[in-house]
Formats: sequence, C-alpha cells, structure tokens
Amino acid sequence: MRNLLIVIAIALLSVNYGKAQGVSFSDIQMVEYETISLSEIDGLTLVNNDDESTALFQNVQFGILGGMVWSTIYGDLVESFGSRVGFHLGVMIMLSLSNDWAIQVELLYAMLGSDYAEEGYDFGEFEYYRGGGGDISGTVKLDYLIMLIAAKYYITEGLSVEVGPQFGFLLSAKDEYEFDGISEEEDVKDQAKGFDAGISGGLGYEFDMGLYLKARYYLGLIEVNDFDFPTEESWKNSAAFFSVGYFFQ
Repeated sequence: MRNLLIVIAIALLSVNYGKAQGVSFSDIQMVEYETISLSEIDGLTLVNNDDESTALFQNVQFGILGGMVWSTIYGDLVESFGSRVGFHLGVMIMLSLSNDWAIQVELLYAMLGSDYAEEGYDFGEFEYYRGGGGDISGTVKLDYLIMLIAAKYYITEGLSVEVGPQFGFLLSAKDEYEFDGISEEEDVKDQAKGFDAGISGGLGYEFDMGLYLKARYYLGLIEVNDFDFPTEESWKNSAAFFSVGYFFQ
C-alpha cells in the first residue's frame, strides 16, 4: 500500500512540474510509426522467393536426345573384334553456370559391344561351349543404362566442348554367333562385369530453336569381361556417339 502511495505522489509531482514549465499534454506531439502487417511481410517474402526460384529455373533446361553408336572392344587379343552399330536414347538436363560454362547430365539406354569373326581358330577351352574349332562370327551385345556428367565450355555462341565421366550399369549381355552354319544366342551376363566407367569428350552445338547436335567419343577404363579363359584377356569398351536432341523452351 505504501508503495502505491509513493507512485501516485511521484505522478502528481511530475504533472505539477509540467504545469510550472508551461507545457501541457496537448503540446506534446506523438510520433506515429508506420506499421507493416504480418500479411504484408509474408507477401514481400513470397515475392522474393518467387523471383529467386524463377531465376534458378531459367538456368535449367530439360531435353531428350538419341542417335547412333559405333562401339567396339579394345584390349588384349582383340584382332577379331570389329564394331557394333547400335543406338542410344534418353533424357538430359543442363544447368547454366555462366555465359561460358554449364553442366549437363544425361541418362541413356545405349547398345555397346562388338562384332567379331575368326577363321580356322582352335578355341581350346571354348570347344566345350562352341563344339570345337572352326570358323565363327557373331556379336557381343552389351546394353547399358548410362549416366554422363559433362562440363561444357562454350567456344562461341552455341558451340561447346564437352568433357566428363561416364558410368554404365549393365542391363544385358548376350553373345549372338554363327558357327558351322548354326546360329545361336547365349546369355553371357555372368561373364561380364555389371559396372563400366570411363571418360567422354566431344563437341556440341545448340540452336536457338532448341535443336541440339553432338558428337563424342567414349573410352572405357574398366574391364568389361569377368572371366579368365582361355587366357587372362583385358577387354574394355570404346564407342563413338552421334546424337540429335531437343531442349524444351
């Protein structure tokens, strides 16, 4: 109670002092503060986020591409290997980092492998599988799901150099051959490794309308064969890709 009386006394003294100085409460100007509601703040935040999202989206392009593949197998004792002609098909996404640089990721189905032919060859341990020595020809079919991650540098408007790693996940492996007039096809997935990796490089050109052309070469760095008969050969993939694509506008 005593504390309350002290507060009231102080208030009365302040009022009397203000009157003594000739200052009234009406002379005191209240400062008005402009207030912003929470809804207005949320609106400003949303506009800012939308602008950033729009700018980021403008730097990303999606597309499709496909084309031809000329592939072969290189390594030890591969004189009989030729080239296999196949195709590839998939999707791509490109992130522009600047006017000169971009990153492009492709996810493709691709047909790799090699044709082969051998005349009068003694297959040794292969006799059990092929029925003896003789003339044989066929195609090793290695089909992959491929992921390519390429850095793109634009030499000039539309024209880019593209280099990066390629990873392959084996989908199927078959040996289609003809021996002594008999044609057969064997599933040889158990004789091939399930993962492939290497380096890819080439040139690409983008038209204003969205059309995209590319030629690149792939050099595999991992053995694709998973067997050691009749000798311990080391076989690896190599391929030339010729692609036509389209970036959605």
